[in-house]
Amino acid sequence: MAKTDILRSNTVLISISVLVILISLFSLYAVFLPVIGLLPGMIAMVVDPYQKKYASKIVFSYNLLAVLQYLIPIFSIGIGKNADDAAYSIVSNPKTWLIIYLSAGFGWFVYLVIPKIFTGIARIQNQITIRKLQSELELIVKEWGSQLIDQNSVIINKNSDEEVKDIKVPKIYS
Repeated sequence: MAKTDILRSNTVLISISVLVILISLFSLYAVFLPVIGLLPGMIAMVVDPYQKKYASKIVFSYNLLAVLQYLIPIFSIGIGKNADDAAYSIVSNPKTWLIIYLSAGFGWFVYLVIPKIFTGIARIQNQITIRKLQSELELIVKEWGSQLIDQNSVIINKNSDEEVKDIKVPKIYS
């Protein structure tokens, strides 16, 4: 490991330790909420194979937002027995955990499914553009004749999953 990686990991550990100590001042129950609630985000950090950690950023963000919506009321009450009671009621409520883990699941949904949806939309737009260009090419050939596309043309075969016919493209464009 490089020296900067070691320093960075030590800084993260110290920051987490200070954060846990500060949260425990409000309530010991409030410590369980971020530790157990942020597990999906931490697991995403471990599982994410990419160097820029796209999955962990997305999942952890959604997960953190869900945990914060339950931590803020505990912090707003302040230090004391009322904070303990509020934290206990939040931690012991199954709806809390359902919302926290569903938000992490939604983060995984955003990471895994949304790019495929946009890729599909882009593919459909590209097919529409290709069909328009083919019809324009046919109009040009009808108007100017077939000598425009000469023997030097290259035929591009499309994949079988696309419904687009073969396109003749002059070599200067390929």
